[in-house]
Amino acid sequence: MKSYAAILFLGTILASGAVHAQPSPSDPCQASGGTYAQSECLDKLLKTADSALNATYRKAQTSIDKNDLMDADQRRSWKQALQKAQRAWVAFRDADCGEPVGYEWFQGTGMGPATLVCHLEKTKIRNQELTDRYVNR
Repeated sequence: MKSYAAILFLGTILASGAVHAQPSPSDPCQASGGTYAQSECLDKLLKTADSALNATYRKAQTSIDKNDLMDADQRRSWKQALQKAQRAWVAFRDADCGEPVGYEWFQGTGMGPATLVCHLEKTKIRNQELTDRYVNR
């Protein structure tokens, strides 16, 4: 009898999403239907967010080029440092949204959309960070 109660309790927790650290997919993809449709929708949003981040990164590089308070060598070093930081950020995002998300979702079908949501949210945040630091100065 105890095991039945434990299974019922676990089912209630899983259904509520309380054990998942990642948010469930948000609009507009939540209404897309099944896991496959959600993943397709989220993948499109992620591609758009990646394109926006790449454009912002290029603007950041341009803003460094336009900085007249530093000489050419300093600007080149700054751009290299930003490039190194961006590559490290991409590696972090990919690692953090990879296996950990899989385990959070018990390697289940929700893992695909949750991974995409993780990438999407981190990409949007990074885009805003670069915008604030380099574009809107």
